[in-house]
Amino acid sequence: MKRTIKFILPLLFYIIFLILTLLSPMLIKKVVLEAIDIWINNIIPSLLPFYILSEFLINYGFVDLFSYLTNNITYSLFKINGEASFVLILSLLSGTPSNAKYIKMLRDKSLINDMEGTKLLTFTHFINPLFIIGITNLLFNNYKITLFIMGSHYLTNIIIGILFRNYYISPKQKRSLKNSIYNQVRYNFSTTLSNAIQKSFNILILILGTIIFFLLIINITNYYLNINQYYQCLINGLIEITSGVNYLTKINLPIIYIASLLTFFLSFGGLSIHMQTKSIINNTQIKYFPYLIARLIHASISSLVVYFLINTYYM
Repeated sequence: MKRTIKFILPLLFYIIFLILTLLSPMLIKKVVLEAIDIWINNIIPSLLPFYILSEFLINYGFVDLFSYLTNNITYSLFKINGEASFVLILSLLSGTPSNAKYIKMLRDKSLINDMEGTKLLTFTHFINPLFIIGITNLLFNNYKITLFIMGSHYLTNIIIGILFRNYYISPKQKRSLKNSIYNQVRYNFSTTLSNAIQKSFNILILILGTIIFFLLIINITNYYLNINQYYQCLINGLIEITSGVNYLTKINLPIIYIASLLTFFLSFGGLSIHMQTKSIINNTQIKYFPYLIARLIHASISSLVVYFLINTYYM
């Protein structure tokens, strides 16, 4: 019976979704064009260079060098070996769902195991810093609020890493500079580049498809259901960050609530990013559920911190 319900409910959802989509051809065109615009102007420029860079760094053995330099720090803080620093640094610069891609790459190269991958996934969810700066300037045009939101978003991740440090304790590995340099294998440049581009676009196309799907859900919901704009903002932000942000620019709320809501959306990531992450770690034993729990903790703590900081130092 349970299995039947699990099969029927998604099927009903897809049938209803398909009918509503076919009844709104102009809406489909609008959503697809909007998604492609986001993909070309935001996603590709911010993610593609880092995806290619990460492929080179991993293939040429720089992860071992990262591990040697940071092993003591990462193990003291998170009970995980120095490979974590590679994912932390690149994820912080490029943003999510890149963290899932970097983790899977390390896992496929046997540099980390599935349990370490699960643990790493919980505290490497970073939104691209340029995206945060752009959005906060648009909404607030105040550097203090930008710093509050960025600081709480990034530092709460570190707190989550410490909270999850005993989820799985990695066996401590001894590192030597000599071995780290020796392990920098020289691969063929053109082969590495072509493989990097091909793998990167596979992930980027997956991201585009996910964005289209969730933007369709948002637009169909907004079109057919007469929902209060505040609820629309909340639903949209929980489904897809950029849609939630667009609604934050339209609703009339005090700055302290808008900033807290924005921080919640960023730290939770939206179901769109969750689906992208889940798709990337598919066919591995890396678990999604701890990532979901971590995002709920991340969103709750960071939004409360922003509320407190604005209430204390800005209002």
